[in-house]
Amino acid sequence: MARGIAPVDLGEAVSQHADTLIELNIACSCAATYLVSSLFGSLIGYRHLRRLAIPEPFLVSAAASTLDEAFPVSLEKIQLQYPMGYTQGYDTARPLRISRLDRLAENKEQFLPKLKTLLWWDQHAPRWRTTGYGFEREREGLYKVFAKKGVEFGIVNASSWCGTQFGRVNPERE
Repeated sequence: MARGIAPVDLGEAVSQHADTLIELNIACSCAATYLVSSLFGSLIGYRHLRRLAIPEPFLVSAAASTLDEAFPVSLEKIQLQYPMGYTQGYDTARPLRISRLDRLAENKEQFLPKLKTLLWWDQHAPRWRTTGYGFEREREGLYKVFAKKGVEFGIVNASSWCGTQFGRVNPERE
């Protein structure tokens, strides 16, 4: 668990606003680790939420095979943070992460009918000299599968929140 507020406590505090939140942005350290019991959980009850930025581990445990039921149907833009600092470059859960996104695209009409944009934030540690997550073949597949569903898919390689579309000072708003 990262220093500061635990995801489960943050989830409890934020849930009091589930009926009114339109945008929710959460980011964590690239070196954060997560306990299975410390997950934020599903956001299905956030029926007005349109924009979401959140670390992927806040939504699902390392062993969970799906993201389908983690999101409200109202979402239009999602940025999933993959904090890579603790993996030192190779993510052993990468095949599962790719599979989750493939399934999410496959079931878009059912679970995320309004989704327009999905961003994968590859948050590498600042000390790394990296240009990406290193999954070119899978990346191309994800671009194609989301494009077929009318969703813009993108990869953001940034070590900090400020380097992402959601973290910019004056992000584009609709």
